[in-house]
Amino acid sequence: MSSRKMGVVINRYRELSASIHSPKEETGDENKRLQVGGGGFMGFQAHYFDFKDYHPPPLEDWLHGLPHADTQGRFTQEQVRSLLELWRRKCAEGGDLRTPEDMLALITRSLKPGEVLNRYIRQQVLAAPVPQSGHDTILALLTYSVELFTEDPITQDQVPCAHQIYGVHNRVCRQLAHATVPSAELLRDWELFKPFAYHLDRAIRALPSVSAVLYRGGGYAVDPTHYPMAA
Repeated sequence: MSSRKMGVVINRYRELSASIHSPKEETGDENKRLQVGGGGFMGFQAHYFDFKDYHPPPLEDWLHGLPHADTQGRFTQEQVRSLLELWRRKCAEGGDLRTPEDMLALITRSLKPGEVLNRYIRQQVLAAPVPQSGHDTILALLTYSVELFTEDPITQDQVPCAHQIYGVHNRVCRQLAHATVPSAELLRDWELFKPFAYHLDRAIRALPSVSAVLYRGGGYAVDPTHYPMAA
C-alpha cells in the first residue's frame, strides 16, 4: 500500500443546502451559455447524510466485515489486514508527536533518498498546530487516503486494485446525493458505506482549523524558478 494524497476536501454533507434553486429559462438570446427548457437542477438529497442519532460499529470492525458484507466481492481480507497493519504503524509513529519539530522530523524520515523538503514547506509545518488525533481519527483518514495494491499474476509487480475504498465511497455519495429515486443497488451500497461516511465525517471535524497551502502529489518535478509561488 502507498498513501494517496487527499487532493480534494471532502464535501461537508450536513452543511450543504437541501435544495438548489432551479435556473430561470432563458429566451431570446441564442448565445446564452445556460439554456434550460424546463426541469431545472436536481435537488441535493441532504437527508441521507444526517448522522444524528446514528451509531455505527467502530471503524475497525466495519473494515473487518467489509469483504464479507460486500456482495460484489470488491475487497479482500488481505487488503483489510494490510490497511490495519499500516494504521498501527502510523499510530506508533505518531505517538511521540508533541511539537511541530517532532512532526517535521517524522516527515523528514519519510523522504526517499535524495529528496529534500522545500524550505517553504518546512516553515508551514513548523507553524502548524500539532493535531491531537485519536487512533480512530487516524484510521478514518488513512482508510480514505490509502490506495490498495495487488500483485500482478504475470509480472509480479504491485499494481493498483480495480476497486478502491475511497473511490467506491465517493461514487456512492455523489450518486445518492442527486438521486431523487435511488436504485436498490445504490441503496445497498450506501448502507454498506454509511458507517465509513460517518467515521470519516467525524474525523474531518476533529482536525484543527488551520490556514495553509495544500500540496497535491504528482509523478513529475516542477522547477520553482519557472513556477514560483502564486504564479
